[in-house]
Amino acid sequence: FNITGAQEWHHVTFDGGSAYMNGFAGGSAHTNEDWLVSPAIDLSGETNAALNIREAINFLTNYNDLKVLIANDYDGSDPTTSGTWEHITGFTRPPGNNWTYVESGDIDISQFDGQTIHIALQYTSTSSGASGWQVSRISVVADE
Repeated sequence: FNITGAQEWHHVTFDGGSAYMNGFAGGSAHTNEDWLVSPAIDLSGETNAALNIREAINFLTNYNDLKVLIANDYDGSDPTTSGTWEHITGFTRPPGNNWTYVESGDIDISQFDGQTIHIALQYTSTSSGASGWQVSRISVVADE
C-alpha cells in the first residue's frame, strides 16, 4: 500500500530475493509512507508462535521509520484505517550502516496464538532522510 510518495516496495534479487524500499531517489530523500502487508496467517490450534525476520538496513534514519507490525483484526483494505496494529520491538536488527543481512531470532508473538494475523512492514521517510530496507524472509513458526 503506497500511502504517500512516489517510491514503493519492490523486488530485488539480493539474498535470494528481497522486498526493498528506499525513499532516496534521483539524488535526494523524499517523503514516503509505504506498507507491505502479508496475507492472512492462521494460527488456529497453534501455540508458542514466534516470528523471525531476515533484513538488511542501510542509511538508517531511525528504527521507528522501519516498523514491523502485527494485527488480528485487519480486513485487507488501507492499513492506516483498518486493523489495530501492534508495533513489534525489542528484537535483533541490523546496525543500519551497511547491506549485511541479520536474523532477528525468534520474536515471541504467542499473544496471537489461535488467531488469524497479518504482519506488516511500515516504511516512512522524509525529505531530510531516507533509510534503505531490504527484507528477504519473514517466517512464523509455532508448536502444534
